[in-house]
Amino acid sequence: MPNAVMDKPPRLDSNIGYDPAAVAPSHPSNRTRNVLIAAALGLAILATIYYFGIRGRAASSAAAGRETSVVAPVTVSTTPAVTREIPSYVEASGSLIAFESADVAPLVPGKISETPVNEGRFVRRGDVLARMDDRDAKLRVQQADAAVKQAEAAVKQAKETLGMSAGASDPTLVAEVESARATWKLAEVNERRYANLLSSGDVSQAQYDEFKARADTARSAYDAALAKAKSGWASIDVQLSALASATAARDIARKALADTVIVAPLDGYVAERPTAVGEWVTTSSRIVTIVQSDRLKLLLQVSESDASRVTNGMSATVRVDAYPDRDFAGSVATIIPALDPAARALIAVIVVPNKEGLLKPGMFGTAKVLESAAVVRGVVVPRDAIVRTPAGASLVYVVTGDRAVAHTVQVGHDIDGMVHIVSGIDEGVDVVTSGAGALSDGAAIIPAAR
Repeated sequence: MPNAVMDKPPRLDSNIGYDPAAVAPSHPSNRTRNVLIAAALGLAILATIYYFGIRGRAASSAAAGRETSVVAPVTVSTTPAVTREIPSYVEASGSLIAFESADVAPLVPGKISETPVNEGRFVRRGDVLARMDDRDAKLRVQQADAAVKQAEAAVKQAKETLGMSAGASDPTLVAEVESARATWKLAEVNERRYANLLSSGDVSQAQYDEFKARADTARSAYDAALAKAKSGWASIDVQLSALASATAARDIARKALADTVIVAPLDGYVAERPTAVGEWVTTSSRIVTIVQSDRLKLLLQVSESDASRVTNGMSATVRVDAYPDRDFAGSVATIIPALDPAARALIAVIVVPNKEGLLKPGMFGTAKVLESAAVVRGVVVPRDAIVRTPAGASLVYVVTGDRAVAHTVQVGHDIDGMVHIVSGIDEGVDVVTSGAGALSDGAAIIPAAR
């Protein structure tokens, strides 16, 4: 069957002549392509609108952020860095140790019955550190007391046997001896009187001889009584010796009882207490370790080149990491005469008072030993101008126009509220004092009126 379309005669366009569209039929693939092209154009237009919209909002946000990030200037006080004379010093480091350390041991063996102190407690000299079982010691004291009383009674009885008073200690004080001596002295007086009468012819020779014989007899009786008393006194000496021995034994027993209470030999902190209740200890057992901390010793290692500059009595300032902004005063107490062969350093002992208990044995310290005779000139600033960073560096803010510029400085020691600046800034620059802690490098500032 002939194609109706093809059977139609071709249409002629008056402008171009032959029109192929009028001849060729419309195909479905052409319509699909046109739809895809239109969709792609739509997506491109939407993407362009989205991009420029987001960028516009971002620009607006950035502008707003710049407006809110503006920081108001900080009002600060300033002062110029000046040059002044600075005492010279020797700087060195070392370790802090306790001024005294005591390992306390019992004086008698026994069993621990009480431990009233623990580690870390501060004790005064004479405070009780521990008590031991004292039952046996008390019994020995009672036994010694009884022995002393028995010896005292024996001495008293021996003296009474000789006729001596209880407190007498001289054989010539025996009643029998005293009576014989009185008789002898009376006979001597009569003998001398009759001797005088014989010389004057008032009495006969026979009468004088009678009184002389009485005197000689009385002297012999006195000598015999004294010899007897001395013989009896020998037995009293034995009793007195026994009394002295008993008294000494009692004193020893009492001391042994007192030694069951262990007391602190010095003021300080209890560093260790390795014993417990019920433990048996000997005289070599360590009950407590006490460290004296109201003052400490810094064992300062001074280099060989600086050894001749350090002498006894020099003042020093000590710093530790725990208190970086605080100086602790001290002085050179002694110098160990020999250099440490390993470190080639001289050991100087610095005594540092520690009434507040801030310093602890074992801390590492740096000391500056001042040489009072030697001075140098250097730049100083007020202590408030120094700002320490978290990393431990020291900063000073220098005024440059209306800005504060941070300068890292090396600091020396303090001098009457001023700090020696070893390096980092020059004399004459204005540095921030009040308000320095609130600044950052390049911060805007308004100097306060001076």
